Amino acid sequence: MTSTSNLLTLLARLCYQANDHDQLLTQLTVMSKKHGQLKEAVVRMVDESMTWLPELKEKKDKGEYKGGKDRWLELLNTLRDITEGKVSQLNWPHGIADDRSTSNWQERG
Repeated sequence: MTSTSNLLTLLARLCYQANDHDQLLTQLTVMSKKHGQLKEAVVRMVDESMTWLPELKEKKDKGEYKGGKDRWLELLNTLRDITEGKVSQLNWPHGIADDRSTSNWQERG
């Protein structure tokens, strides 16, 4: 289980560090749906990805996404989809739970 967790976490981290957010979202979704993956490995991958939300939120607040994709919201929605809405507000990084109830949070579904 440790090697699978490390592999999934590394895959997500490499995509994020390369600023390849489209690939990150794709890999998060694909890896979370692999039937052979251990649940704990997917949880660790999601936990790692959640640590990037505050940084992306800060970039959003600075206006770095004007005219482009809102990477913070895309990652937020992808994580919500992966967890099937099971992530409680207590699990979201500080400040994210509050944003989910504002107009910045776009409900899908």
